[in-house]
Amino acid sequence: MERIQNKKNELLSPINDDEKKLLEEVDVSFARLINANSGITAHLNSIRKVKELEDKALSGLGLKDLRDRIQDVGVKASKKLQKAIDAIKSSEDTVDSLDKTKKEIIEKIDSVTKEIKDDRP
Repeated sequence: MERIQNKKNELLSPINDDEKKLLEEVDVSFARLINANSGITAHLNSIRKVKELEDKALSGLGLKDLRDRIQDVGVKASKKLQKAIDAIKSSEDTVDSLDKTKKEIIEKIDSVTKEIKDDRP
C-alpha cells in the first residue's frame, strides 16, 4: 500500500507543481491587468477633468461651442473627403473596365483582320 502511495505521489508531484506555477502566473497576470486597468481609468479621469477645465475656460470667453463646431466641421470635411475618395476609386474601376473592354475590342479587330488576310488568295 505504501508503494502505491509513493508511486502516486511521484506521479502527481510534477502535476501539482505545474498547477501551482500556473496559478501563480494567473495571479500575476490578473495583478498586471488590474494595475493596467487602474492606469487607464486614471488617464480617462484626467482627460475628463481637462475637458471640463477647457469647457469652463471656453465658457468664460464666450466660446463654449467653438470646440464642438470645429469638430463638426472636421467630421463633415472628413465625410466629404471620403466621398471624394470613393468617387475616385469608382472612376478608377470604370477606367480599368473601359481599358479592359478596349483591349478586348482591339484583340477582336486584330483577330478578324488576321482572318481576312489569311483568307486572301
